[in-house]
Parts: sequence; structure tokens; C-alpha cells
Amino acid sequence: MPDSGGIDAMKDEYIVQIKECEAVVVLAAHFAENPELVGFQLDVAEAGQKPIIAIRPFGGVSETPVELIQRVKEHVEWNSRGIADSIKRQARLEDTARWDLIDFP
Repeated sequence: MPDSGGIDAMKDEYIVQIKECEAVVVLAAHFAENPELVGFQLDVAEAGQKPIIAIRPFGGVSETPVELIQRVKEHVEWNSRGIADSIKRQARLEDTARWDLIDFP
């Protein structure tokens, strides 16, 4: 476990990184493992008016904590298209309505 000086340095770095980002993406599993540190990141994001996106646990092996769901703008599945679309919607305010094309030979 890092000492308090290490934790303070890590928090300072989170503040710098979150100020520069378009959106904060949180893994639900990480929140469940370390709610205090992720809670700090969420506090910084909310203070900086950054949208927060939560990604459901991979494979549906567990549920997203309710405390996290209540703080996010969007809660998405673990797949690249859903994550990218969510970032575009929340951070860039882009419409990402997509149609899947299925090409039959």
C-alpha cells in the first residue's frame, strides 16, 4: 500500500489529468475494488464538469455498484463501439446513431 505522500502525489496527478480530459471513463470493477480512490476521481470530474461514463463489468460476472450508477452520465457495455459512441455523445455532444450493415454473400 502506498504511503500517504504517494497517495497525495497520485491524487495531484489525477487532478491534472482530469482537467485535461474530455470525459472520465470508470471501470465498475475498479470502483468496487477501490471506492475511495475512484470516488476521488469522480469528485474531481464533477467539480470540473466532466462527463463520467461507467463500463459494466466484463462478462456480466458482477453488477455495477449503485453508488457508481447514480454518479455517471452513461452506463455502457464492455465493447469498443459502445464505449466510443458514449464518449462521442457525452464529451463531444455528437449524435452517434449507427446502423449495422450485414452483408450477405
